[in-house]
Amino acid sequence: MVGPSELIERVVGFAETACSEGILALEKELNAGDDPFLAQGVRLAVDGTEPDLIMDILETELQFIGKRH
Repeated sequence: MVGPSELIERVVGFAETACSEGILALEKELNAGDDPFLAQGVRLAVDGTEPDLIMDILETELQFIGKRH
């Protein structure tokens, strides 16, 4: 399991990559991690999903995760 500091570093790295190389460059990051929730969010962004829809999808996923645990 990735700790909060490591997760923040990864997300900041994703932002830097997206700014310097474009959002499609994040596609290579999808398999480089063990956080399916984060990967889902990145995949949605890479696929061009609208930000509001990404937020709705991930919030729904969090609700399901909460109910499972």
